[in-house]
Amino acid sequence: MASKKFFVVLLILAVALTSVFANASKETKEVKPAAAPVKEAAKEVAKEYVYKDSVSTLATNWNPHTYQNTDDDYPSSFLRAGLYSFVFNDELHPVEGKKPYSGYKIVPEMAAEMPVDVTVKVREAHPEYNIPASATAGYAYEIALNKDAKWQDGTPINADTYVESMKRLLDPKLINYRAADYYSADLCFAGAEAYANSGRSVKKLNSTDGETTTYDVSALVKGADGQYETVEGYKVFIPLSTGLAYMSGNSIEEYAGAGYFASCYETLKALADKDGYVPFNEETKAALFGYTNGDEWGNETEEQLAFYIAYDFTYPVAEFKNVGIFKNDDYKITVVFGKSLAGFNLLYNLSSNWIVKTDLYDSCLTEKEGVWSSTYNTSVATTSSYGPYKMVDYQADKHMRFEKNETWFGWTDGKHTYVDPVDGKTYTMYQTTAVDTQVVTEAATRKLMFLKGELMGYGLQSEDFDTYRSSDYCYATPSETIFFLILNGYVDAINGRENASDFDKTKYDLQTMTNLNFRKAIAVSYDKELFAATISPSRKGGYGIIGESYIYDPESGARYRDTDQAKKALCEFYSVDTSKYKTLDDAVASITGYDPVAAKELFKKAFVEALAAGYITDNDNDGKSD
Repeated sequence: MASKKFFVVLLILAVALTSVFANASKETKEVKPAAAPVKEAAKEVAKEYVYKDSVSTLATNWNPHTYQNTDDDYPSSFLRAGLYSFVFNDELHPVEGKKPYSGYKIVPEMAAEMPVDVTVKVREAHPEYNIPASATAGYAYEIALNKDAKWQDGTPINADTYVESMKRLLDPKLINYRAADYYSADLCFAGAEAYANSGRSVKKLNSTDGETTTYDVSALVKGADGQYETVEGYKVFIPLSTGLAYMSGNSIEEYAGAGYFASCYETLKALADKDGYVPFNEETKAALFGYTNGDEWGNETEEQLAFYIAYDFTYPVAEFKNVGIFKNDDYKITVVFGKSLAGFNLLYNLSSNWIVKTDLYDSCLTEKEGVWSSTYNTSVATTSSYGPYKMVDYQADKHMRFEKNETWFGWTDGKHTYVDPVDGKTYTMYQTTAVDTQVVTEAATRKLMFLKGELMGYGLQSEDFDTYRSSDYCYATPSETIFFLILNGYVDAINGRENASDFDKTKYDLQTMTNLNFRKAIAVSYDKELFAATISPSRKGGYGIIGESYIYDPESGARYRDTDQAKKALCEFYSVDTSKYKTLDDAVASITGYDPVAAKELFKKAFVEALAAGYITDNDNDGKSD
C-alpha cells in the first residue's frame, strides 16, 4: 500500500510562520523610515515579508456563492474567515491530554462566542421550521457575532449581513451553484431547499443516502407513453452522468469508463437526453436490471433498481421567511437546521462562511433573457475582503497579489498568536505582509524558479526522488489517502471468467488469486517504500488500511494511528515480536512489510494448495505450473 501526502521543498530563510503559511520562507525587504533628528531614539525598521507562490491554473471566480473548483477557491483563505476556526493546540490553546501541536482547538472567529442551543425555544415559537416535536437539542442555535468584523473599506459586518447574504445565496432566480451546500449535506438550513428551488422543475434522485429511497420500484406506475411515473405523476429516469449515493457518489457513466455496465451502457446512452437522463421504461429497465442482477455486479434484486433512478419534481413556491436564519439583534443571529447538527460537526460546518458585501454583490448582478449572471469576486474592483489579506492586483491567467487588510480584527485582537514550539516565545500568527501568486504551469519551470529563490515552495516530482526525498528541508503534509494493490477474490466471478469460451486455461490462471497463502506472499514480496517512492516522491509505504490522518476523536484531533491499540494491531499483523523492542513505537518503526524469505515459503505453500485444488497442473513434475 502507498500513502499519498503533499510534499514540497522549502527555501529556508530567516522567518517561519504558522497557519496558512506554515514553515514557509519569505522574501525580506527593509523599508527605511524618513530621516529623524539626531537626538531622537532610533525607530524600529518596518519589514515586509512577501510569500511567493505559484498555481498551475489561476482563479477566475472566487464568489463564495458560485465557485466550482479548488482553483477558484484558492483566494478564499486570504479574503474570508469562518464563524469558527481551527488552531493547533499550544500553550495559548491547550487541549487536555494532548501534546502541543498534536491536535487542535476550535475557537470563535467571525463569531464572538460558541453557539448556544435554543432548539426548544425556536420549536415552540416558530412552527414554520418544522422542528420535530420530540427534539430538545441540535436544531437551532443562537450565534453572537464578532463586533469587530468589517469589510476592507470599514463597513461593519453584522446580523443583517448574514441574513441578507443567505437570502442572495438561496435566491431561486440566481440558481447559485453553492446554494446546495446549505441544504443537501450535513449543514442543512430549514426551508433552504424549498426556497432555493421555489417554483422550479428539477430531477431529484430517488436515494440521497444510498440506503433509503423515496419510491419503491413496485410502487411506480406505467404512463401512457410507456415511461414509468411516480404515484403523483412525476416521470422517472435513469441518470447516467449524475453521481449516485448508492455508488459512493460516482455515476453510471464513470463506472462504465472503468469497464462496468458494459452490457447495458451503450443502450442506455443512446436513449439519454443532453443531461444524461434516460426514460425508465420496460426496455431500459430490462437493460439495467440485466446487468445489476448479474454475477459481475452482485445479483441485485429488481427492487434495488430504486437506487439507480431519479424523478421529475416541481417545487411549490416558497418564501425566504421560512428559511432557518433570522436576526435577534444587530450582532446576534439564530440559525435553524432541517436535521440535527451538534458538537464537532456543527462547528466544522460553520468554519466556512456564506457572507457577501451585499451592495457590491447587487451591483455585479445582470440579467439577460431571464438568466442571471454575476461578476462579484472576479476582479480587484468586485472583491471586498473580510479576512487577513485583501486583493490588490489581478491579471487574468497571469498573476494575483494580496496584501494586509488593515481592517481585519485579527491584527489587533491579541487572539491570533501562537507559541513557537522551539523557543517558547509568542508570535503573531500572520507575519506575512503580502502574497504574490503567479501562474507557472510546468513543474520544470517551477523547480528552476524555486532554485533561484523566485518561489517559496516546489512540489517534488518523480525525477527529484534521489536528490530531495530525504532532505531535511522537505515539508510534508500527510493525506488520508491510501492506495492499494487489490487482488480479485470474488470466486464466482473468477470461475465464470475462466469458464468463458475466450479464456485460455493453458496460458492463464486466475483462480490461484483466491488462495490465502498466495495473497499473503504477494503482500510481502515487494518493498513498499521503494514502490511508493518510485511512483512519486510524495508517497511512502502504507501499513494497515487506516491512514495516518484518520482521526478517532474529532473534538481533540486525536489520530487513530497514535493509539496503542493501532500500534499493537500493526505489530500483530506483521508478526513483530514487541518484546524485542524498548518501546511500542520502536516495534512499529521496524515494520517494512517486505520479507522476500517469507514470501518464498508462502509461494511454495500456495503452489501445492493450488495443485490440490485443481487451479493449476504440474503434469511433468518439474515443480512449475504447466
